[in-house]
Amino acid sequence: MKILITFGVIFLIESIACLVGLKYVYHHYTFLYLLNALSMTGLTFLALGLIIFIVQSGFFDAIVYSFKRFFRANRKKQLIDYEDDGPDNFTPRLQKKGSKGITLPLILISLLLFLISLILSVVFF
Repeated sequence: MKILITFGVIFLIESIACLVGLKYVYHHYTFLYLLNALSMTGLTFLALGLIIFIVQSGFFDAIVYSFKRFFRANRKKQLIDYEDDGPDNFTPRLQKKGSKGITLPLILISLLLFLISLILSVVFF
C-alpha cells in the first residue's frame, strides 16, 4: 500500500511539473507542446532518479575515501604508508534488499512518461 502511495505522489509531482513547464515555456496548450513538455519532464526526472540511484548504491564511496586519505596524507606534509599501519578501515556499505525508497518509483514513472510521449509522437506525427 505504501508503494502505491509513493507511485501516486511521484506521478502527481511529475504531472504538475509537466503542466507548469508547458505553461511557462510554451505559453499555450497544444498537443505537440504537451508531448514536448511530457518528454522533457520525463527525461529530467529520469536523469535525477538515475543519479540518486547511483549515489545511493555506494558507487562513489571508495573514491571519496581515497580522496580523504590522500588529503590527510598531504595535510601532514609527508607521505605515510597506510598499509604498514594496520588494516584499512574502509568498509563498503551493504545494500539492503527493498530499500529503494523513492528511487525505483521515480525511475519507473519517469520512464513511463517518456515512453508515452515517444509512442504518441510516433503515432500522431
